[in-house]
Amino acid sequence: MSFDTRSTASIAVLPFTCISHKAEQEFLCDGITEEIINALTKVKGLKVISRSSVFAYKASNVEAIKIGKQLNVGLLIEGSIQVMGHDLRISAQLTEVDTAYVLWSSSLRGDVDDIFKLQDQISLLIVEGIREHVGHFDIQNALSTIPTQSAKAYQYYLKGRYYQLKWNFEDLTKAIEIYEKSIAEDPGFSFPYFGKGLCLIILSSWRCLAPHISFPQAEQTLNRGFDLDEHSYISHFAKSTIAFWSEWNFSKSYTNLKITIELNPSFSEAHEALAEVYIAVGSFDLAMEEARTILSINPLSPNHYFTRGNIYFLNAQYEQAAICLDAALEIDPDFIMARELKLASLIQLNDYEGFQDFLKCIEPGHHGIYAKVFALYNQNTTIDQACLPGTREVSFEVNKMALPWHIYLHIYSQNIEMAIELLDDGLKQRSGQLIYFMRDPFFDPLRQHPRYKYWHNLLEPKRLLPEHENVVQEPNSLGQKVIGPEDGAHLVAQLKNVMADLKPYANPDISLKELAQLIHIHPNKLSRVLNEFIGKNFNDYINSYRLNAFKLNAADPALKHLSILGLAMESGFNSKTVFNTFFKREMGLAPGAWLKTIR
Repeated sequence: MSFDTRSTASIAVLPFTCISHKAEQEFLCDGITEEIINALTKVKGLKVISRSSVFAYKASNVEAIKIGKQLNVGLLIEGSIQVMGHDLRISAQLTEVDTAYVLWSSSLRGDVDDIFKLQDQISLLIVEGIREHVGHFDIQNALSTIPTQSAKAYQYYLKGRYYQLKWNFEDLTKAIEIYEKSIAEDPGFSFPYFGKGLCLIILSSWRCLAPHISFPQAEQTLNRGFDLDEHSYISHFAKSTIAFWSEWNFSKSYTNLKITIELNPSFSEAHEALAEVYIAVGSFDLAMEEARTILSINPLSPNHYFTRGNIYFLNAQYEQAAICLDAALEIDPDFIMARELKLASLIQLNDYEGFQDFLKCIEPGHHGIYAKVFALYNQNTTIDQACLPGTREVSFEVNKMALPWHIYLHIYSQNIEMAIELLDDGLKQRSGQLIYFMRDPFFDPLRQHPRYKYWHNLLEPKRLLPEHENVVQEPNSLGQKVIGPEDGAHLVAQLKNVMADLKPYANPDISLKELAQLIHIHPNKLSRVLNEFIGKNFNDYINSYRLNAFKLNAADPALKHLSILGLAMESGFNSKTVFNTFFKREMGLAPGAWLKTIR
């Protein structure tokens, strides 16, 4: 589970530690972590590992540096959050994975009602720290934009999101209740409408709620969110979700997902959804390509491995499907969709021994249904069918099952008309269990039935994707223009004069933003000049001047009494580790060995 290459311009934000020792504050820590991740994804050129992969390490004993290597990133963010009454404190540090050096650390403190400002400030500080040590990024004036001024509404939203991301019936229901509290605090806040609407759609499509009631409720809720915020990536994602799960309109879903990804390329849920669209229309190669994209930003998502398993299953590659589903279950042993698809794969493979072994690993609630389908499908006479439930005697809990086992059971019990009746009912209600019914191998005996052909012909046009993709032109919110050679040369000369006259490198805390102020340009422009015309990031550029100052100071008889570290500090270096590392890299030998050559 790793990328092909590791780049320093890649980062993982580990779940921030809650040090308030109050369980009810955990949602706040998780929410702030997620918002920082979302903020960093707005920086073009920075690869950000998605939420689900980093949260796989929550409460684990794995060392941070080891996590960074497993996720194959160059940088890590660790942090903590403390809430005491109305006092909120956020601390964070940036670490280079290969060296384990802490490149930057900071702490912000304020009133909990200032949570929006604090989140944005810490996000900007993190990105500025990355840019100073890695290379050029254009940074917006604000990264964290929450469309509410109500801290209480926002905290309710974070709590609802906390329960939504547990992805089970009980917690999705609880999330809806909490989102409603957020809406009550600020009816103009769009996020909880999207959260509530998406929960309703998932519960409706899997028939945990009555679809004829809950689907209209979901659309009404989401439409209110669209009225408030129709252009954000989450808005287009919500539109794609309605189109996919409620309308089974894959063309419409595809169009909105392409816009979502253009607006936020690191939003792995959109990539997962796009893979699902490709699966639904039978474009398995494109689906697998999208799955590989997901791997680069979300390497520890059980959904990712399930998606790959589903591609293989619907493409009749059952052994490969089982391998991917095992990987999903290794990450999340309770992932019901992966469990059931693994069982379906074993049935298709007629692997009775593997099937029996796998059944032992899961709760016995539906064992009778699974075993009955295995026996009927594979005409397995070793299973004592007298001990299995009869087709009409099974108490189906189809609402909580990922696959339409009740229909499979009727098909292979030769109750074709009953199977068609159940299929007809499920398709009318757009049951999530049946969204891939045209590709499902268990439905092969129904393909020639007139009613099946009716549904196939009715739904097939909605599976055609548009010939031309919608492309969103990313706005350059800072109005930065391309720097021409003449302008670049002028700025380089101006920068050299400032460095020679004012010696800003002697200040151990000088930042790119402060240096930009000295030559009266925007920090983004200075960063671009350093990288494109000088070939250095800010940190290396400043340290190159400090190194020259160190060499001059070391040769000065008046400073002979200073130690090597004292000379380094006199030259502007603020860390022994940074000095030694930079010196060895640039000079090819240790500072002490070099000093002997000149004295």
